[in-house]
Amino acid sequence: MRSRTWTITVLTLAALLMTGCRSHRHITTGGDVRTDTVVVQPTPPRQTPRLDTIRNTHFDTYSANFSCTIDGVTVNGQIRIRHDSIIWISLNKIIELGRIIATPSGVEGYVKVMGRYYKGDYAAISKRWGVDIDYATLEALIVGNCVPGCKKSNEPRQNGDTITLWYNQTSGATGKQRQVTLTKNRRNKKLMSSLLTSRELNQQILVNFKELKNIGGDLLPSIIGVALRCRAANVTTDVNLEKITLNPSQSYPFKIPARFKEF
Repeated sequence: MRSRTWTITVLTLAALLMTGCRSHRHITTGGDVRTDTVVVQPTPPRQTPRLDTIRNTHFDTYSANFSCTIDGVTVNGQIRIRHDSIIWISLNKIIELGRIIATPSGVEGYVKVMGRYYKGDYAAISKRWGVDIDYATLEALIVGNCVPGCKKSNEPRQNGDTITLWYNQTSGATGKQRQVTLTKNRRNKKLMSSLLTSRELNQQILVNFKELKNIGGDLLPSIIGVALRCRAANVTTDVNLEKITLNPSQSYPFKIPARFKEF
């Protein structure tokens, strides 16, 4: 009787131990039949966002009314642009004072009250007044785009939401080097300012895009602070832009009266 009891006890303990071993293997291997090997994939490195991405405005035509005050005299007028082709400006103070057109080849303009006109290319403007500018750069500054032909001279630097970018640019007018410093907003990637320095000519053009306005889903400057320092002038003004329109149908009427004399 005692031997039978021991036999049952031993068999019971053996059964429990075997059950325990099977349960343990089930926990550690995931079951009696699955022996898959799990491969842990490495976490891909985080992509560092580029600091030099600038959001330019793309357009075929542009129109805006403007006003500004220079040396205590306030004038207003209208700017019309056909991309890569023509910038047309009409100046008014009660009556029309004159008109200016800029094209990739040069600048023409006349002043009605003086009966005078000017016509010349950008190299002539640089030689006469010490203002080194070209058509593509001028257009970019008006609409708040990055000036063309930039080559990085230093690494971008971020300070909060402001990113500073440094470039060199070859002048399309004189072939001389300009130093370009741009600041942009990190969030919307639009330019906040453009500084063009021509050390050889001792010229500096600083353009601050003080306010932006949403035009058809794009952001365009509505107040532009301009500071020009060159051999012929030292001018600071704010240009206020209203009724900004992208891609309007428009004309660019310009004709120098025959009686006018050249400056």
